[in-house]
Amino acid sequence: MEELYLRGFEIYERIYETLAGDKKSLVFGISNPQKAHLAAMAHTPLFYITDSESRAQEVAEEIEAYGTPAAYLPPRGDVLLGRRTDALSHARIAALLRVRRGEARVLVTTVEAVFGYLPRPDLLDKHTMRFAAQESLSPETAARRLVAAGYDRVMAPPKKGEFRLAGDSLSVFPINADNPIKIDFLYDEIESIKIYAPDFLGVIGRAEEAVIAPASELLLEETDIREAFKRIEEARKLQNRAARSRTDDILSDLSLRAAANPADGGMTYLIPFVKEKLAIVFEYVKGFSVAVDEPKKIFEGFSHFLVDHYGRVNRLSQDGEVLATHRDAVASEKEIMTALSGLPQLGLSSFTEKISGREGAFYLNSASLPNYIKNTNMFVAFVEDELREGRRVLVFTQDEERRTALKRLLGENADKVECVAARLRHGFCSKSERTTFVGSGDILSPTSAWRVPTRPLNAPKIGDYIVHD
Repeated sequence: MEELYLRGFEIYERIYETLAGDKKSLVFGISNPQKAHLAAMAHTPLFYITDSESRAQEVAEEIEAYGTPAAYLPPRGDVLLGRRTDALSHARIAALLRVRRGEARVLVTTVEAVFGYLPRPDLLDKHTMRFAAQESLSPETAARRLVAAGYDRVMAPPKKGEFRLAGDSLSVFPINADNPIKIDFLYDEIESIKIYAPDFLGVIGRAEEAVIAPASELLLEETDIREAFKRIEEARKLQNRAARSRTDDILSDLSLRAAANPADGGMTYLIPFVKEKLAIVFEYVKGFSVAVDEPKKIFEGFSHFLVDHYGRVNRLSQDGEVLATHRDAVASEKEIMTALSGLPQLGLSSFTEKISGREGAFYLNSASLPNYIKNTNMFVAFVEDELREGRRVLVFTQDEERRTALKRLLGENADKVECVAARLRHGFCSKSERTTFVGSGDILSPTSAWRVPTRPLNAPKIGDYIVHD
């Protein structure tokens, strides 16, 4: 399948050869949809940085459409006010685990997420649990491991990040799974592992092994909590009386939560005081190349993010919501730029004017597809124009049914157009490589089934009739 997507794009080989040996490369004149195509064809694992969450999600989805496994690392959320953002945290851990296990070749993230602290890779590995059938293990030991990994013990059927121990049965909903599981014990041995439908409505399968990722990004122990509180007391010496009173309330709440579970993922207040337990994302992407989507926008975004963060810390510290030390709740610009400079970098820019005389610069004359091709007749005319121009046309039809319908629609041009029964949000027209990819999202609206007529629409002749829906 990769050969189908890569055919005609020999320039990609030269681009990635330039990156070899820790070099930098710049590709300009490249449309947003083709950026995902180029990233999917990378020779080495790729760390892809975008400016927004919506753009990162789109890139990850389109890379996967080309058959390359990708993971999206969202930003942490609010690192200052200690609000629990379990869904985001679970998504971040699941993405990191996929990278650690070699299940994702491309990690896509945002400017904000680059600055967020993560659990150290060795701690993530340590707290990732593997339960296997016939393994010698007691239910109580399994429960203790789950608590240490940030899972909450509940009495009701567990939701993501929770578990329930009832006699010799341990029900848990791993944060890296779509379905909960139940582990049945026979004395001190795992007897079976069952996969349940959501809300435990019925067994849908069995497994020989279950890999359960930790549910918290703060994999702390009691000694870490005690040390953090000592550092907090040292940092509060210059607080005024009003601010000190508010901080007392926050610390009281944190003490209760830490006593219940030292690995509570909502204790983000402690981040600046437990940094030896944390790491930046670049610790997870050693050996990767870095793709920077619109370099000027990304590097300006780095500075803007830090200015906003530092300003917010200054405002909140006046009322005791945070301490001045919380400036360090995110990584510094120096820390990020130093790590970034140690990896091969690929800049991707839509800037269309050719830059001459620059080593490692490549020009790809590509464009996004027009919106009007969602109209059936306009789509057929568009394909005919592309074929007339001598371009190769590849269409993503989402499924086999639409693939068959599309072939009928194209009539005599059906054999000249390649169709793939896969979903791609947006395609592109590469004028320099004389190739056009049409995404299923370019010809189908999100809610439309795109009803294709059984034969091409023609103007009626004498004796013909037309039936309208």
